[in-house]
Parts: sequence; structure tokens; C-alpha cells
Amino acid sequence: MTTVKLLPAVFLTRCKPTLCGALLLAMFALSISGVGMGALALNPVAQSEGSWRERAPQEGPGAVDPLGPLPLRVMPLGDSITHGLQYPGGYRRQLWRLALAAGTPISFVGSQRDASTYLLDPDHEGHPGWQIQQLDQHVSSWLRIYRPHVILLHIGTNNFWQKGELPELAPRRLAQLIDRIITTAPNARLYVATLIPSGQGDAKVRRFNAAVPAIVADRAEQGARIALVDQHAALTSADLIDGIHPTRQGYAKMAACWWRAMAAELPSLRNFRVQ
Repeated sequence: MTTVKLLPAVFLTRCKPTLCGALLLAMFALSISGVGMGALALNPVAQSEGSWRERAPQEGPGAVDPLGPLPLRVMPLGDSITHGLQYPGGYRRQLWRLALAAGTPISFVGSQRDASTYLLDPDHEGHPGWQIQQLDQHVSSWLRIYRPHVILLHIGTNNFWQKGELPELAPRRLAQLIDRIITTAPNARLYVATLIPSGQGDAKVRRFNAAVPAIVADRAEQGARIALVDQHAALTSADLIDGIHPTRQGYAKMAACWWRAMAAELPSLRNFRVQ
């Protein structure tokens, strides 16, 4: 007789409803087929004040955690491109699949939730229409609440439409936002993207993007956990549905670009602990 193995109750009480349902169905299917649950068991350890920490890494050469990898908490941070305007979930849908296929489950975190039933993990910090300074006003509280391991930042598209933002003000705003993120969450890995192409002003996008590598490099030289991700090079104007937002194919390219950056650093992302 096959025994159905259940996840700890503490996890189920904190699990996102859609994710819980999917996991329970998968658990039942695996249990009746005799497949072990190691790959699905997510074992967060409750701290005081209701926050989470990870299990300490297993010691010894070749050690394997019998409970499987914990999900990386990933905060998608930005505007409507991060939200997924024109295509629900945006790049987050494909990024979630890429990570799972690689054996690295991720859990998106943030104060925003998509209503789409197509998304198993609807959380994010994509705010349509927002500019850099608006994220800067709120990001500290989001980081303290959701404590991400990884932050994916793509912001600035709505700034360059405003008079006086280029060539200096918008990059200066970005630098200030990045400094606030680093100060608030110094142990998180911050990936800063160049803006994707625009069919309605790519010259302005390129002017903004030209300042981003130096901003990132300066912080990295000072020891910050930050890296540049060139999303502009990953897409073309043919990948845009309205001149601003990506098509499904464009979002898939964004996901692949984010994932390449993350996959190259998986050992450090898995083992580092958020305090």
C-alpha cells in the first residue's frame, strides 16, 4: 500500500493558494505512482515574527539535502513591462518554467498579484506607468517584508518620456534607487537590466542605457552584490506588440536573458542566506 506523504503543515498554512493546489495534486499523483517526494518537498523553517530562513547548507563533499532545494525568492521589480501588459505574467511565466526545468524552483514575491488563472505564481512588483522615483519611495518596505534572494530590476521607460529626464536626471534617479536597494537588502543579488528597445523612441532608450553599466560597475567595485543584464541586446523592435511592450516571444527572450544571468550563479544563490 502506498503512503501519501504530506508537506509540513507550517508550509501549507503559508503557501500561496494556487501553488498549494498544484503541489497537492502533484503530490497525490506521485504518491500513487510510488515516486519519491524529495524534489517537491519545500521545507521553510519558521522564525520568530513569522519570517523565513533557509536550512543551513548540507556539509561534506557531495552532500545531498534529502528534502530537495528550497525555492529562491525572486522579486520582479519595475513597471508595466515587468507586470506583463499585453501578455499576462510577462517574462515571469517563462522564467518560472526555465528555473523549474533546471531543478531550481523559484517563488516570486511582491505586493502585486496577477488575477490570471494561467499563473501558478502571480506575485511581483510590476507597477504600470511608474517611474524610477516612484519605486524608490516604496522599495525599502517591500524588501523588508518579502526578503528576496534575487531582485530583477527593469525600470526607466516611463522616465524618458518626461521633459528634462535625459541625459542626466533619469540615470541619477536609477543610481539612487539602486543604492537604496543595496542598503536595505545588502545580501540580495540585484540584477539591473538595460531597457529593452522601444519602437517609439529607441534613441532615448540608448541614451539612458549608456549610463547604466557605469552605475552598476561602480557599486560592484565597492562590494555590492549587483550585476548588469543586457536586455536591450536580447530583443529587437520586432519583439514588441505596441512599440513598448514585448510580445509573447519578446517576453520569452527576456526570461531567457534573466535566466542566463541567474543560472551562471546558482551555487551562490542557493547557499546564501537572507538575514
